[in-house]
Amino acid sequence: DSLPPPVSEFKEPVINIDELRRELPELPSELRTRLYQIYGLNSTQIQVLMGKTGAVEYFEDVIKNLPNNVDTQTVYALVTSELYGILDERKVEFDKSPVSVDQMVSIVAMLHEGQLIRALGKQILKQMANGDSRLASAIKKELKLESLDEDELLKACQQIIGLNPDQVAQYCSGTTKVLGYFVGEVMKLTKYKQDPKTIKLLLTKSLEKLKN
Repeated sequence: DSLPPPVSEFKEPVINIDELRRELPELPSELRTRLYQIYGLNSTQIQVLMGKTGAVEYFEDVIKNLPNNVDTQTVYALVTSELYGILDERKVEFDKSPVSVDQMVSIVAMLHEGQLIRALGKQILKQMANGDSRLASAIKKELKLESLDEDELLKACQQIIGLNPDQVAQYCSGTTKVLGYFVGEVMKLTKYKQDPKTIKLLLTKSLEKLKN
């Protein structure tokens, strides 16, 4: 009589713990730690960002497409202070956002490079939310920023400097980030129709003279 076929030896499957961890969804506590350590967000900001479906993913996708030295707080402010309001008004989540990641990247990049101030960035963001699919640079051109004579623009800069001695003192003591405040005030004075990059250059020259 022939013998029955041998029973194959049972082998336990090899479990790769590291691979399993990678496949598991990130725990909320782990996400909070990562948002703090990588982006420097505080506990309140993290709570706000995690409170809306898709917000963290959108925030990180924007940052991944920007230079490493871009201020993450600028991205956070635009996403939570501006885009949240638009989405809430339309009762949609981030997967239906009318402003794409690429469009938000284009706004933040221009803010970072000094080609926009926050007020103009908000204006462009609203235009994108209303269906304009172009990037910030193209929309900015359509805004038709006027050009004052440089002497007239310099007078506007000096007027704002003269009206803000406390901020001048801060700048002269080394707090150069106050320059953004001056740019904003000159933009208001000129009804947001001047190039912020030119304003920034003129303000810097004027303020640097006061340090000597």
